[in-house]
Amino acid sequence: MPLERELKLRLAPDALRRLKRHPVIREQGRGTTLSERLVNSYFDSPEGRLRALGAGLRIRRSGAERRQTLKILKSEYARLLDSNGQGAGKEAANALHSYLEFEASIDGDQPDLERMDDPELKDQFRSEGLFERLEPVFTTDFHRYSHMLVEGESEIEFALDEGEIRTGDRVEPLCEAELELKSGRVSDLLRLALQLCEIEPLALEIRTKAQRGYTLSHADGDLQADFGSKPGLNKKATVREAFGELAAAGLSHLLGNVAAVEEGGSAKALHQLRVSVRRLRALFKVHEPLLPAEIFTWFANELRWFQQELGPAREWDVFMDETLSPLRARVPREASDELGRLRRQAQRRRDKAYSRARSALQEPRFLHLILHLQLFLEDGEWGSSDSTMKVRKFSKSVLDKRLKKLRKLARNHDGMAEGDLHEIRIAGKKLRYAIEFYRSLYPRKQVKDYTACLVALQDSLGTLNDAVTGRRLLEELDTGRTRTGTAGRTVSPSYAHGLVQGWQAGLIERDLQDFLRIWQQLEQQPPFWKKGG
Repeated sequence: MPLERELKLRLAPDALRRLKRHPVIREQGRGTTLSERLVNSYFDSPEGRLRALGAGLRIRRSGAERRQTLKILKSEYARLLDSNGQGAGKEAANALHSYLEFEASIDGDQPDLERMDDPELKDQFRSEGLFERLEPVFTTDFHRYSHMLVEGESEIEFALDEGEIRTGDRVEPLCEAELELKSGRVSDLLRLALQLCEIEPLALEIRTKAQRGYTLSHADGDLQADFGSKPGLNKKATVREAFGELAAAGLSHLLGNVAAVEEGGSAKALHQLRVSVRRLRALFKVHEPLLPAEIFTWFANELRWFQQELGPAREWDVFMDETLSPLRARVPREASDELGRLRRQAQRRRDKAYSRARSALQEPRFLHLILHLQLFLEDGEWGSSDSTMKVRKFSKSVLDKRLKKLRKLARNHDGMAEGDLHEIRIAGKKLRYAIEFYRSLYPRKQVKDYTACLVALQDSLGTLNDAVTGRRLLEELDTGRTRTGTAGRTVSPSYAHGLVQGWQAGLIERDLQDFLRIWQQLEQQPPFWKKGG
């Protein structure tokens, strides 16, 4: 039951041809270079059973040979075969694709699941009647250039694929590099990928060929937002061990939303992508005293850059969906028409902002960030011996520090300017993120109650932040000229602007009253991490 670990990188056709001939590739190569055409037919049941499992079943045709391959996520394999139906947790996404792989030579062009070398999996599929219900879904047809490279102590298969994915009358071009670890260490594979990034502009390819084919074959799309997961930490774990788990979860959350933003521009996926970056930034900040200064600074700068690239798209989403839409539903027709015009202007700005976010995902800088983060999780160096401290002890000092900062700001809230009130919201958010990191170390109900107060505190100041942002966005929009409305009344774009600002002002007044009440509740609630030992 071999575990396949590979990294996929997207590139342009001219870059592929240059990379093929590059001296670095030739110098590190070992053995014979292969060049072949590979045609693959992928199969699934009518209801998409394999697709739901994150699996791909293909028959590869290379000359007269027919080879059947089933790839399935390790976590889904465990869940499928677990008699209690519990199985493993969801497979964490990372830069590498990791699948269990079952291969067998077959005689024809139809799948033969009897040839799978896994009795339990075969029995499970037979009990579902899957053998009789498989049908072709899509094909991949590409030319592959490949040979073995040596990096450090590892052997890595380097392949360049160029061709297409086809289903019905839809076609998607395919041009990618693939690095598969045959023996050795994942860190060597990541270092080799970083070397390739210096040679040609590359982009991270999150999806496998099977996943891309499934998306292409389903016109309605299936790319959903990934809301991430919060790992449960062992109370006896060291800070370094806990950081590794939390950072891996953060990276998984980030990568789980990349494809949906790239392909569909999903507002929910973009929001979750941005949340994942904020959490990673908060995680590195929490551990700053324990990390080498140059490592912390590099990750802090790169994560901040990426968040800034996503920021405008999120701001326009909030402005349009949480301000313009509800306001437009509650005003007379004449005002609604003017708000509709404003919304069309905003939509053009939002489209540009999404283009900027998608462009950031294609930049080599983003790929560098992901590869370096993955590499740091594999064998990163820590600059402090305190990284061996038990995480529960460390968490208490972190939470104390975050609460102290929040109290210092919030206890002087009377007469605060907008910017200062925003600082309270940021301090509350930082405390909440820290609590989310370490929540599994403390009693669940106490954590839940305290977190609920923090969320309410953030929400009570959220409309103020939205209004400040909204004013800036209104200034960016073209004000146009005064015109005559359908009822003969003069309508000015400033009228719509005034409606927006008036609506937000009302929400701010309401929520600031809530803030005072919620802050008092939070002050009366003893910090849960100070209880017990």
